[in-house]
Amino acid sequence: MANIICAACKREIKTRQDLAVVGRSFVTYHRKCFKSSNGIYEFYSGYPINSLAMWVIFVLLNSALWATYILFSPPLKETLYFSLFLLVFFIGFRLIAFFGYEIKLPKK
Repeated sequence: MANIICAACKREIKTRQDLAVVGRSFVTYHRKCFKSSNGIYEFYSGYPINSLAMWVIFVLLNSALWATYILFSPPLKETLYFSLFLLVFFIGFRLIAFFGYEIKLPKK
């Protein structure tokens, strides 16, 4: 198993449950260290990639996109492409976090 080090406290992260992969640069933290260090990231990357919050953001963005389609009637093809882009973007980030860090740690 590879050593994954917390960016805040510089100690090793031992389990997947303790791991928080954050931001576009995939910085690793203990969940407790990330929660206690406010203001590290802005809104767009202020939530761990490996958390439920990322999927909530995905659903909200997609809902806003499709609400725009309903309200303003843009072309269906463009709305569908943006929706698929969001899906690929979020799944891509999630896969990078999983295969880059989480798979190297035991579950508990």
